[in-house]
Amino acid sequence: MNLFFGIVLLIISTFVGYVCSSKFSDRQVFYLDFLNFNKKLKQEVAFKQSTILTIVNKLNNNSDFNITTKDFFSKNELNFNKKYLTEEEKNYFYDYLREIGKTEKNYQIEYLNATNETLTLKQKACEEDAKKYKKLYIKIGFLIGLILLILVL
Repeated sequence: MNLFFGIVLLIISTFVGYVCSSKFSDRQVFYLDFLNFNKKLKQEVAFKQSTILTIVNKLNNNSDFNITTKDFFSKNELNFNKKYLTEEEKNYFYDYLREIGKTEKNYQIEYLNATNETLTLKQKACEEDAKKYKKLYIKIGFLIGLILLILVL
């Protein structure tokens, strides 16, 4: 009975480590989507001159970024309650959404270029964090479960 209980604890703690590590991959996916949207928006503004609503309505996958962006332009408010972004990053995202489509073409392209540089740096940092910490959290969860298994036996 103790062995069964210990194995259950091992599985649960490993799963908790996995859940805790998912914030790194979620953050990485968010910034990758943000960067891709910015590049697409820059291309659309520079060449096709589509409206922001047209571009946003073309977003098709159900990532956090796309859902939040669509909600912002339909309701004109940011309702983003994900824990993997800091308040500063949420404010940056909100300011970005408020700024796009509000100015003339040349200023908009300059703004999107500057944003592209910032997002590239953030996305690379997220990628490095995911490589460093994702496996670490899973291993720590497993090790805690192993300790609990030994203590139970």
